[in-house]
Formats: sequence, structure tokens, C-alpha cells
Amino acid sequence: MRQAAAQKLVPAARPHPLDGKPVLESAPLRRGHKRSALSRFEDSTWDLSSAVFRENARVCHRHRAL
Repeated sequence: MRQAAAQKLVPAARPHPLDGKPVLESAPLRRGHKRSALSRFEDSTWDLSSAVFRENARVCHRHRAL
């Protein structure tokens, strides 16, 4: 079997139009969370814990406490 070649990440020639914008820009937030502290589009990981999601929304990831 052939191993897949590792892809090399190349920086974009110009910034993405959403860079600098909060991921949860229009989402309702939990009390005490500030929009200025939200994850940004260009961050390598997004913290979505400050958002208020619908109770009937489908759950695709379940994390357990360490």
C-alpha cells in the first residue's frame, strides 16, 4: 500500500474576507461572555462554548470532562 503524502500548508497570498471576524458573530451568547473575546475565523481552533445553542440541535460531538 502506498502512504499518502503529507500536505504542506502554504500561507494564503491575501487574507480571507472573514479573517478578524468572530466565528459566533451573530449567535446569542451565554451571560457574561463578550464578543471581543470570541474565537476568530483565522484561529486554528474555535471555542464555541460561549454560544447558546438550541436544545433540539443535533449533537455531532460529545466531549467528556477530563
